[in-house]
Amino acid sequence: MSEFTTKNGLLYRDGELVCLPEADRVANEHGYMFVERMVHALEKDPKAVFNQESVMTMEKFSKIEAHSPMCHGESIDNYTGINLSNSDQKLKWVAIKGGAEDWAIYAGFTYHTKT
Repeated sequence: MSEFTTKNGLLYRDGELVCLPEADRVANEHGYMFVERMVHALEKDPKAVFNQESVMTMEKFSKIEAHSPMCHGESIDNYTGINLSNSDQKLKWVAIKGGAEDWAIYAGFTYHTKT
């Protein structure tokens, strides 16, 4: 298994720089939409890289009941998180499976949600 590290905002695999677009592909494989998000997570916690078991697959998705929550979490309202108004405030979000092979993410500011 590869070891991922960061330096100066760049992603390294086993000590070698991972260039774009390969870096975005690697980030996507580990559950991140963009490499910037993966780098940011690694800078906060060097063990933040997701393993393959944490990645949603069609097999896992098909076993989830329609109209049910799939996952939830918190993010920041800016370009590195869920960007609603670029306010840098904390958001809470939930992903809900739809009635077909679809899903939606609902997000709101924490002062609009109950904990």
